[in-house]
Amino acid sequence: MAIQSTLEKTQYKLPDLFASWPWQRLLSPHFEQVEVESRTWVESFKIFGEKEQISFNKCDFNLLACLTYPLGNKDYARVACDLMNFYFVYDEYTDLCSREEAEKMAATVIDAMRNPDTERLNGDIIGEITKQWWKRGLALTKADAPCIEHFIVGFDEYIQAVAQEADDRATLRMRKVSTTSNFVEELPAPILEHPIVADITDIAAQLIGITNDMHSYRLEQARGLDGHNIISAIMFEHKLELQAALDWLGAFVEDLVKRFLANVSDLPSWGKDVDERLKVYVDGLGYWVRGNDCWCYETKRYYGDDGDDVRKTRYITLRAPEKGYLTQGQLKEAITGMGDSA
Repeated sequence: MAIQSTLEKTQYKLPDLFASWPWQRLLSPHFEQVEVESRTWVESFKIFGEKEQISFNKCDFNLLACLTYPLGNKDYARVACDLMNFYFVYDEYTDLCSREEAEKMAATVIDAMRNPDTERLNGDIIGEITKQWWKRGLALTKADAPCIEHFIVGFDEYIQAVAQEADDRATLRMRKVSTTSNFVEELPAPILEHPIVADITDIAAQLIGITNDMHSYRLEQARGLDGHNIISAIMFEHKLELQAALDWLGAFVEDLVKRFLANVSDLPSWGKDVDERLKVYVDGLGYWVRGNDCWCYETKRYYGDDGDDVRKTRYITLRAPEKGYLTQGQLKEAITGMGDSA
């Protein structure tokens, strides 16, 4: 306890990851409307207790959606909000899961996405919430659009990685720094597979994951979930203390940003139509990276009411131990509600 108390009083300085990032903060003009709609939708499932729901709402995942997807129409913004809320509801459940439970949840999610017109079992909260946001997403595109299968495959990779994380927690396994997930958007395959475009995509995925890990470290450390965080991986792999690990991360991200911007400058031309679509794609990545970083300061999730001060001074202290928004009892209810069909 004495060591923990000392850590909570020690200040650490965050690196300014995106001082040279050219994409600036941009918020969807539909934010106020879709925020109410999506928040009401999540609350209708009664996933959390009253106090925990208030805390969940303060995280403002709808703001994250509208900062990272600022250019779409109102329906697009609504689906983005539903998706972000789903991500973090799923995260709260799987933080408590064993590998087996996380795999069952993953199977339920993919089943709901591949069979969106199938009625879910009574009590299958995860299946129903997946089905509802996915059907709204499907309405935005053609039934045979390649992006549908691309999204399902990418989403399956994500939730399988979450299941692996549950196993890592159970076995106290530490991840390597190089472990990243793919970020996939719809473009013709030959364009996406071009080495420069592929590198741009991979760097954006790394920057998004790194940003989230840096800002969420205090929360995850307080909940005992930091073993899968890149900060912990850097400390473990390079035998560094926390401040030195943050400094290492800052230098690493500086190199990634330089490489991203150099790649954008070196993009070849594929003709006016493809070039315009590619610009939209790259801008989408740019706004995602910037919006994600902005949200981390503006949400109450990571810094409470101190987000603006942290953004200005970059100094943080660690948090006292705390629990998540769900209990093991609520997890068991959700698992039971899925039945054996998943």
